Amino acid sequence: MTKLKKLFQKAWTAVTNPGQDERVSAIVAAIGNGLQTQRAAFDLEKILEPIECTNIDVQVATKQYYDKLLQRYWSVGIPDAGKQKTLAFVGKKLDLKDTDVSKANTEAAVIYFGARLGEYLSDGVLSDDELSVLKQIAAFLSLSVPDFVQKHLSSQGIGLLRGLFADAISSGVLEKPTWYNLLESAQKLGITIEQFQNAATPLAVTFAEHILADTKSDGFLSGEEEEYLHWLMKTFHFAPSFQEYLTNEIALLREKTRIANGNLDTVAIPAGVNLNAGELLYFVRVCTLRIVKQLKTGNRNDDHEGRLFLTDNRLIFDSATKTIRIPYLLVATLVGR
Repeated sequence: MTKLKKLFQKAWTAVTNPGQDERVSAIVAAIGNGLQTQRAAFDLEKILEPIECTNIDVQVATKQYYDKLLQRYWSVGIPDAGKQKTLAFVGKKLDLKDTDVSKANTEAAVIYFGARLGEYLSDGVLSDDELSVLKQIAAFLSLSVPDFVQKHLSSQGIGLLRGLFADAISSGVLEKPTWYNLLESAQKLGITIEQFQNAATPLAVTFAEHILADTKSDGFLSGEEEEYLHWLMKTFHFAPSFQEYLTNEIALLREKTRIANGNLDTVAIPAGVNLNAGELLYFVRVCTLRIVKQLKTGNRNDDHEGRLFLTDNRLIFDSATKTIRIPYLLVATLVGR
């Protein structure tokens, strides 16, 4: 549809303004020759006298000449003071509007700045030398680098950094120096830490879930893993609900790790309970022991109200009517059958 539309537009232009391309080309050639030979004496009206053309033809040709001159200058680098002076001179001699000149200059500078920025940020680090080049480009529009980015390339700059962040976490590990380098580069471009954090957070959520899943895979939480998860929570603007989820998961993993390492909290031995010398008590609860007896007349349930004790080596049920002591090794053997 777009190609068809352009085809119709071209055909319509040819009908409504036939021969314009030829006239514009003649005007552009005459302008180039006149500026080269006459320099300061250049007079646009005299240049146009022998050429049959319309005002629209002149507007198209003068803009085309300026755009091509601008493109030629930028193709070899940032226009220096001499070239900028020439551009200003040409714009004035061609009676171009200040708004049109400013627009053309801006478009050229933005394209060149964007190309350099993409190249420089390929490694995630914006060096001082690279920043110096960007400063020269921004100065072409009388802007600082932060002002240039905020005014013309804010979304593109953030997009580039977000892409670099995605590359950084694709390996499954975000090195802290890498993140800090990205932050530093963002700040040099005038992108605030908050802007960059907000842009990276959706990706960081998925990354944090991945890190948590890896940590939970072996059921243990090392000090390094816990510190890293807390660093992610501190670094990125996670939603409160996700922060709470991570906090709870970390606490649960920490508790599982502590238990697996045998670091259990003991409880006081109740009065009247006799344990072996040095035996540690970890758990006491009131409970009911039900013993099912199979009789000829049917099953009979005998319930005993008492307390359950878990020590460091055995399970004890104690009541006025029934007392049972079972070593954990026997419990494990029975369960394993």
